[in-house]
Amino acid sequence: MLKAKQDLDARRVTKTHILVITDGENTTGYDPADVVSAIYRLPEVQQTSTYFIAFNVSAEVFEPVREAGGMVLSASNDSELATTLDYLLTGRILAEQPIP
Repeated sequence: MLKAKQDLDARRVTKTHILVITDGENTTGYDPADVVSAIYRLPEVQQTSTYFIAFNVSAEVFEPVREAGGMVLSASNDSELATTLDYLLTGRILAEQPIP
């Protein structure tokens, strides 16, 4: 997540997003909730929207990420993952919405 944030900052775009798809708890590196908290303590123009999809694991595992400001969604199978990704990519992240 830190590397993604650094790469996004280097691009100097106005809207940035980090999408994490995970199948379990963090086992190495910084705690994701700490990283999300640090991102949301930055001035608003430097913040990056963060989205976690808990794939085949309880979203409750990532409650600290939600409390820190990140959006946490769950998907228990491939179909739910596709639906959740579609929601995030077309409904939350992309500035332009598809024409119905």
